[in-house]
Amino acid sequence: MLNEVYEIERNCGYENSYGAVGERNTVILTVRVNVNDDKQYGCFEFYDGSGQYYAEGGLWFNQLGHDGVLKLVDFDGVFALPDFILNTLAEGGYDVEEMVRCHQ
Repeated sequence: MLNEVYEIERNCGYENSYGAVGERNTVILTVRVNVNDDKQYGCFEFYDGSGQYYAEGGLWFNQLGHDGVLKLVDFDGVFALPDFILNTLAEGGYDVEEMVRCHQ
């Protein structure tokens, strides 16, 4: 089980299929990451205090072998899973190696 809440400073902006739209701003994001090991499912959410920046999504896992390690195999909600979400999962003991390679 994982239930993390923390704040992180990030440079945020809006993008679409044509690229960046407008200026980027440095903001403090509140980040929530939850995983239910029994259901092999989790979720994430991050937002700033003004409500200008917000994202959420699901996290799906498969169990690896008999050691009980859960491997992140899918996500939704954002185009690319932010590094701070992947780092939180890795620090929580979840296997995110393949997902990190896909995002490089």
